Amino acid sequence: MTIDSVNGTVLALEAQAAPGPARAASQPSSSTDSHPLPAPAVLSDRKVDAVVEDNQIVYRFIDQQSGELLLQLPPEEVLRVMRNIAEMQKEIAQKMDQKV
Repeated sequence: MTIDSVNGTVLALEAQAAPGPARAASQPSSSTDSHPLPAPAVLSDRKVDAVVEDNQIVYRFIDQQSGELLLQLPPEEVLRVMRNIAEMQKEIAQKMDQKV
């Protein structure tokens, strides 16, 4: 899976859904333009949710038919690490306040 900063999520999801030769057709062409526009997304069977969790925007790509979570950005593991770091920072701040 390749993630492009402009259209990586869309291309990755299209690549998963598209059979062999159609994958190349979904990639934007870079004939003469140095910054091509992303290919139009045809993801009618997918739903994108954007929510704020712990001051972080989380995007979830969900299959509308099955309700299955296809992709979450950032992944749950990254969110868990962020929460753990925030908790450790609070504990350190409390210990520092107790020493003063």
